[in-house]
Amino acid sequence: MKAFIAIVLSLFLYTSTYAQDPQLFENTWYLQKVVIDGETFFPPHNSEVSNVRLEIWEDHFDTVVCAILFGEISNVDNTSITAFAIGATLLDCNLQVNYIFEGIYFGFYGNLPV
Repeated sequence: MKAFIAIVLSLFLYTSTYAQDPQLFENTWYLQKVVIDGETFFPPHNSEVSNVRLEIWEDHFDTVVCAILFGEISNVDNTSITAFAIGATLLDCNLQVNYIFEGIYFGFYGNLPV
């Protein structure tokens, strides 16, 4: 009986330790800034881009400036998201400031053609 209780407690602790925070998937996230090599880039706020959002589901994500960047998620932990099969739509920004920011932000996810 003690062994059974120990196993149940171990499984409970294991699953609660590795369970995802539900708030991660229940919210739409809005980008405040991108910091690359100590340089800070703020998202534009204008007639074309009111905010830059990020939505995360258990197995995929998407984010939007003008185009949509999306990908499949293989792992989420407290400090990072590991994604693969990343792609983007071919929507162009009309305003140059948005186009430049989109290149910086999407480039943050890897070497993507934008």
